[in-house]
Amino acid sequence: MILPINGSFADVENKCKLTPLIKIEKGENVIGTANFHYAGVSVGITDIIYTAEKEEIIDEAAVYLTENQGKDTFDQAEYDRLCGIIPEEPEAPPKDLRPIIIGALSGGFVLVVGLIIVIAGHRK
Repeated sequence: MILPINGSFADVENKCKLTPLIKIEKGENVIGTANFHYAGVSVGITDIIYTAEKEEIIDEAAVYLTENQGKDTFDQAEYDRLCGIIPEEPEAPPKDLRPIIIGALSGGFVLVVGLIIVIAGHRK
């Protein structure tokens, strides 16, 4: 990486792009590229190498992530499903007890008034 004389590595931006892989071979595998920019100019590029001790199959979630990360097509719910994350059920809103309370009080009031009318009617 070559910078101007007064340039600082702290000002270098690293833009990584991962390569969608389904299978990793034993040995060195290029899994992406890293492109370094200083003041908007590319000052270096390198492959991202993953050295595997054995052949590996990449899971669906990793493939989905590398193919869709940072794109409009990325769907967090789909990624979570591929990872085996079960979404939590939203909590049911608390039930409003006001209609039940109003109904019980109204029924009690009607019952009391009815009893008063019945008792007053029997006293005559």
